[in-house]
Amino acid sequence: MKKIQSKLCRHKFAVTMLFSFIIGFGVFSSDAGAAQEDADIVQTEADERVIPDKYNTMPVASEGGFTTVADDGFSVTSQEGKQQWIKFQGGAKGERKINLQYANKDLEGTFIIENVDFSATIDKLTILSEAYRDESKKKLDVTFKNCVFRTFSAGRDATEYVKFTFENCSFESINGSNLELKRCYLGGGIEDRIVPFSNFTIIDSYIANPTSSKESTGEIHVDGVQIYGWKTVEAHDIKFDGCRFEMPAITYENAPKSYVNACIMLQLEFNNGRNISFENCYINGGGFAVYASSKADKTTGEDWTYENTYFKNLKFGCASRWGKVYTGKQHPDVQLNKDTWTDADSIYVGTVSRDKKNKCVNLCVANDTNEDRTFAVYTSSGKKYDFTIEACPKWSQINGRKFEELPFDNLYTIPEDAEWIVCYETTNGAFNQVRYENWTDKELVLTKDTAGNQVVKEKGKNVTYEVKDIVLNKNIYTYTGKEIKPQVTVKDTEGNIIGSEYYSVKYVKNKNSGIATVNVKMKAPYNGTYNKTFTIKPVVPEIDKLTVTKNSVNVTLKKCKSDISGYIIELSTDRQFKNGSVVSHRLYKTFNSKTFRNLKPDTVYYVRVKTYKTTNVALVNQNVYSDYTKTLSTKTAKSATLAKTIKKAKTIKKTKVIKKAKTKK
Repeated sequence: MKKIQSKLCRHKFAVTMLFSFIIGFGVFSSDAGAAQEDADIVQTEADERVIPDKYNTMPVASEGGFTTVADDGFSVTSQEGKQQWIKFQGGAKGERKINLQYANKDLEGTFIIENVDFSATIDKLTILSEAYRDESKKKLDVTFKNCVFRTFSAGRDATEYVKFTFENCSFESINGSNLELKRCYLGGGIEDRIVPFSNFTIIDSYIANPTSSKESTGEIHVDGVQIYGWKTVEAHDIKFDGCRFEMPAITYENAPKSYVNACIMLQLEFNNGRNISFENCYINGGGFAVYASSKADKTTGEDWTYENTYFKNLKFGCASRWGKVYTGKQHPDVQLNKDTWTDADSIYVGTVSRDKKNKCVNLCVANDTNEDRTFAVYTSSGKKYDFTIEACPKWSQINGRKFEELPFDNLYTIPEDAEWIVCYETTNGAFNQVRYENWTDKELVLTKDTAGNQVVKEKGKNVTYEVKDIVLNKNIYTYTGKEIKPQVTVKDTEGNIIGSEYYSVKYVKNKNSGIATVNVKMKAPYNGTYNKTFTIKPVVPEIDKLTVTKNSVNVTLKKCKSDISGYIIELSTDRQFKNGSVVSHRLYKTFNSKTFRNLKPDTVYYVRVKTYKTTNVALVNQNVYSDYTKTLSTKTAKSATLAKTIKKAKTIKKTKVIKKAKTKK
């Protein structure tokens, strides 16, 4: 079996939002006329490693909400079962310090701290004196899970005795050494998101949203990550893997002089660099998206050097201001060239979550290309949902738009409790699988129906071909004396036209006036017989003459030889037959004259006529009417002894009443 591979992966949604555009759906069969061999749909490594987005990286409060910490510290219990107090020291405004040499010198062990919002009471949490542990040999290993920070600042020196790990935590910024971030969110401040020095690893994390509520009148340039080393510390053992940067050079609302400089600013200023890598990253934004350069050592005048520093498998979006890579002073020891990157050419589908409570599936979709893109989602119900996500603007097209207005984390909802979904990019006729999520052990295959349309179904399961609609090119006709045969179009449940070789058509009662029927009988692999009705109106009658006296109007019709049941003659003092007195008379087809009596003398009356045909539909008589004749006018006489006849009476015009005919003497 040929295998169709997915490019993205599974993850559980943190939030539920309802918004979707449902365009079409389809149910098809697995055999009979398939245009290709069934191809297995399988998950790949990409499905197991979801692209980072705001839903799968940001911490989410539990039902009880986040806990907070006091100004002087908080109590923790180590994994070894020892309860300890982490003591804070004050610092600058809003800053709290954890000193590992003095106030917390006895703090040791392995700790897991979960569901704490440090940002509620602390603007900056600073760790001091990690290097002291090289002397005391007391190990400290702290893991923060689902926690919220503003700024977290650790020391620059590397040590094997202190390590801080963060899982699903959020920051405005973080800096230091001996840190590891897994699936974290960094965004929302006017400062560099990440400043690593040594022993720093960040995996599957989202660096985004270069905005802030803080006001600033100075000029600040913001980088997604900035690596420059330190006077006493080489920049070393720094690893970014599977991270996503969405840092378009937008205008800061509260800091108009600030700007986004780069997604990745690798520029040594104070020391050498080694063992630095960026792999499998999605990069969109910046002035230049990436810098890889070095400044000179002020003592020797020579540039700082790199060792084992490289970029690999990067994917660039379109939102950078000047280009992907700054080549003005690219360092020769850094592996960064066109062989290490590609341009974004597809949507990104990140988080996919099945919400059983609200009976829906939510997908987070991003577009880093400068083109509106379309995608289709097939579900276990047999339906297909089509969506469009707008283009990512280039820098020149942003025009003051805020980050949240850009197409980076759009949420789409499938309004059903699907057991599985398969998502395909369909832009410009493409059909590339980009996401596959299956909450069952059922195996799926991709095939084609008889019309050549792509179909996803469960392996070994035959799904009935279904007809959605029968469409006639016209539903109302006028009697001609000949058989009338409207053109028939049959559509499946996805809205595709089914070929005429898969059905036969029979017309019933399609000559005379009345209700005619089109009988459509489907052929294999479709089933069923469908009826569609259309109307044949009788012909419009002709008025031969109008004869008037003081109190009456006689209407004489030309004999109608076509298929009718009779006439409806209407008389009114209002030319629109809406206001005033309206008299209607039904005249059987064997008669052709009717006199309206007891009318007012010297009064203008308007006359119109239509034919009708009585037909039987489902044992119920129904009347089908022709259009009206043109409206004619006449005026009753002033004297009872006078009478007048109008033959071939003129048609009434919109702006004036036709003059009455001369009175016969």
